[in-house]
Amino acid sequence: MDIGVMLPYVVSTSREPLLRWCRAIEDGPFQSLAIGDRLNYGNLDQLVALSVAAAVTENVRILTHVMVLPMYSTAVVAKRAATIDVVSAGRLTMAVGVGWRPDDFRAAGQPFRGRHAEANGTPSSSPVLSASSSANGKCSGRRYPDRKRTFRSSDALAPLHTS
Repeated sequence: MDIGVMLPYVVSTSREPLLRWCRAIEDGPFQSLAIGDRLNYGNLDQLVALSVAAAVTENVRILTHVMVLPMYSTAVVAKRAATIDVVSAGRLTMAVGVGWRPDDFRAAGQPFRGRHAEANGTPSSSPVLSASSSANGKCSGRRYPDRKRTFRSSDALAPLHTS
C-alpha cells in the first residue's frame, strides 16, 4: 500500500514549516505529498506550493488534491502544471474536479452554475490532464486509447498560438 501526506495548507504557514514538511515526507515512509485547492481562503496556492515541494524533494510523488479546473484558465493551468512536472522530473500527478464552493468561484470571477458542462470538454482538450514526462521532455509512454497522441509536458510549455 502507498501512503501519502497532505501538506498543511489551510492554516497560515510560512516558508520554513513548508520546507520542513516536504523534507520530512521525503525522508519518511511516504510515497507522495499533496495539497488542496482553495481560492477564497487564507491558504497557500496549490501549484506554487507544489513547485516548492518539487524543488526540495527527489522521490515522492507530487499530487494535486483535487484542483478545481473550471475556476482557472486551462492554458495557464497547463503551463504551470507542465512546469512542475519538469521541475519534479515527471513526478506530478493531477487529480481534478469541478468544485463545490460558490465563494471560490466568485473570487475567481468564474460562474458557479454550469461548471459541470464546462468541465465536460476539458479532459480531452487539455494537455494538463495527460502530461506525462520526465525533465528531459520525453514521454513516459503512457497511451490514452481515446486520444490521437500522447501528451508531453513540453506540449504545454510550447508557445500558445491563438487566432
